[in-house]
Amino acid sequence: MQFKGVKVWLIVLACLVTFGLLIGGNYYYKKLKIDQPLFKLYNNITEVEKYEVKEESNTTQILLTVKETPNLKNLYLELQEGTSSVMGTRAFEITIKDNRSKELGEIFDNNQLIIYEALMNGNFTEMANSFNQAAEVQGAKVRIFMDNKKMYIQLSKGEYYLYEIIDWQNFNLRAAGIGSDKSDQGS
Repeated sequence: MQFKGVKVWLIVLACLVTFGLLIGGNYYYKKLKIDQPLFKLYNNITEVEKYEVKEESNTTQILLTVKETPNLKNLYLELQEGTSSVMGTRAFEITIKDNRSKELGEIFDNNQLIIYEALMNGNFTEMANSFNQAAEVQGAKVRIFMDNKKMYIQLSKGEYYLYEIIDWQNFNLRAAGIGSDKSDQGS
């Protein structure tokens, strides 16, 4: 079939080939530039048991199932730095999956008021002491680490461990109604 001297099937074929090349090129780019380097990165970090990468709107969601670690902060920073070097300017968010029990979840939940009070008032030593006492009563151990952006909380009891990472960099500004509610993604 021709339309004004142009073969329609040839135009349709050219469009399909172009579309196929674009889709295939994007697939191989993602495979070579993101999937394989992330696979290598996470396989070289002994605490990572498995990982899952999902593309959601403009952010890559990375779910990492990790083993128990002596220092959640160091592990998270290693994961963040390595992932950032692979992802470049692409936005990503890391979620760490732990091995929590209901009891550890309850200990954490019961101490959230103490945590957020410390974030508001800056009484971190008092918060750590209260959290330690509450955990010890339940036979659990707590470790709390901080840097200039996040608070890293580890609870453990027996074979179970709970990890919580709280963004506190702009907490006082957000609580006062100043600043952004967006979390620190991709950095």
